[in-house]
Amino acid sequence: MCMCCWKGLGAVSAWVAASWVIFCGFFWIFLRDALLIGLGWVEPSLCPFFFFVGKGCTTFRVFFWVSLAWLFKGLVAACRLW
Repeated sequence: MCMCCWKGLGAVSAWVAASWVIFCGFFWIFLRDALLIGLGWVEPSLCPFFFFVGKGCTTFRVFFWVSLAWLFKGLVAACRLW
């Protein structure tokens, strides 16, 4: 039983770690694009800076919501262990 708990905690930890890697990667892209737009080096329509209002990169939006779902799935798995 105890071994099963450790395996479950390991799986949840891996899920959370993967979620944070995804979040950090995409927020870095978000901040980088915000800086490029602010400096005037890139047009806003080419970057995912305005993805909340429907402009920008669809791929970025998809990966953002997938990473949120991934984190939620990890949290649900953690709650089931308790």
